[in-house]
Amino acid sequence: MLVADVTKEEDVKRIISETIEYYGKLDVLVNNAGMFDSVSILDPHAIEKFDQILATNLRACVYLTHLAAPHLIESKGNIVNIGSSGAKGIFMPENFAYCSSKAGLEHFTRCVALELASKNVRVNCVSPGPVRTDFVEKITMDKEEQEKFWANLEKTTALGKIAESEEIADLVLFLARDSAKSVTGSSFGIDCGILLK
Repeated sequence: MLVADVTKEEDVKRIISETIEYYGKLDVLVNNAGMFDSVSILDPHAIEKFDQILATNLRACVYLTHLAAPHLIESKGNIVNIGSSGAKGIFMPENFAYCSSKAGLEHFTRCVALELASKNVRVNCVSPGPVRTDFVEKITMDKEEQEKFWANLEKTTALGKIAESEEIADLVLFLARDSAKSVTGSSFGIDCGILLK
């Protein structure tokens, strides 16, 4: 496993070079690094926070794709970007930076898909809504508060549930395989219907 900060160019270069060195080729790039933070446009540090979020959620994906593309052309591989339902919906105030970064990532997906299609490289985006992960355990909530948090979040989706991380992984794997060989430039929501409410 490689540990890296995708906002640092030397780390991004190392991700690609060490992957090629170890495996000899690159078949799939999954741009999965991301950060979420709320900030008001009125906050004195709004632009600093905006730059930080875009550096992680968008610029890092662009740079990784830039470095990986020649290898993916060689292997006829593909790219799966991890977006968010926040690209299409606004679920809370003070979320302009995150939503903008994910909307940009979806559009970047389509632009690069068009450019790389003639090279037989597919590019798609998976856009999850709420996903049950361990992030709630990592913030200061006791067990009862955690259960209440998840219950309230479930109420925001049309299906009345939260996706599991394995469901996201399954969709990424489908898109990375030859079974999706005719799919490119698409964004797939996996959000339990949060955009329907």
